[in-house]
Amino acid sequence: MKTGTTELIAAMAALTLSALTSSADVAARTSTLADAPFRLTLPGGDWHFEGDGPTTVSTNLTRVAYATNTTELRTVVLEEKLNSASTNKLDQFAAVIEAKLTNNNIKVSVANTSFAGLPARLLTYAMKIGDAPLYTDTILLVVGNSRWTISAIGPANRKAEVHRILTFYSKK
Repeated sequence: MKTGTTELIAAMAALTLSALTSSADVAARTSTLADAPFRLTLPGGDWHFEGDGPTTVSTNLTRVAYATNTTELRTVVLEEKLNSASTNKLDQFAAVIEAKLTNNNIKVSVANTSFAGLPARLLTYAMKIGDAPLYTDTILLVVGNSRWTISAIGPANRKAEVHRILTFYSKK
């Protein structure tokens, strides 16, 4: 993995884990992209998936996919299994993640959006991982008993390219 990748994934997982409110009694089951309510299609060129598949972060949190290219752009998909479905989980999820970011002195903007035809929140922010300032567009969505975090990440001076990463995702 590239320099900073391990730190980036650890920071994202820690942020997501610290925002979770569900208990650990959710049955452990590793999700895959086939289980996602969206499709991820990498463009040609040097984009590729890293790792052999999903990675369990905790009992109810899985890094479903991690893809990168040689120019330091990347996308990460996390899924958190919930104990039950709820109609207001998206609002709660977005509020908790926004609070965690702002409590860490990260300026974040939040917007209601649609992602692969589903209601979602778009969080946009820049943060440092090690010495590198990174720009991130993160989509949050809740479908059934799952919270999904989809992040597009890259150098802070390449915001347009980072935003374009979200076009790799589409409706199933």
